[in-house]
Amino acid sequence: MKRLVAVFMMFFLMLGVCGAPRLALAQDNETAAANEVYGTVTFVDPQAQKLIVVSASDEGQKETALIVDDSTMIEKDGKAATLVDVATGDDVTASYKAADNGQNVAASISASSQQ
Repeated sequence: MKRLVAVFMMFFLMLGVCGAPRLALAQDNETAAANEVYGTVTFVDPQAQKLIVVSASDEGQKETALIVDDSTMIEKDGKAATLVDVATGDDVTASYKAADNGQNVAASISASSQQ
């Protein structure tokens, strides 16, 4: 009986040791895939479902083109909105992921009207 308990304990110990690195790697890949940009909208095209955000970077200004799809959550001034409501000059915070085709697909966009 003691031997059986010892075998089970070794099994679960090995399962934990082997499974932990995979779980950590999966979490790293998930967080590495998400990006954020903070800046000002310089271009918005609701028909093409696209906007461009200019933000400050170490090298100067950086343009980030974002594609909006049906799953993108958009809010403006704290209220639910659509891309039609976002205007050039609005301050935005957006999270996005790079798609396989190289385009940045926005997961969420939070815009504030220019003051």
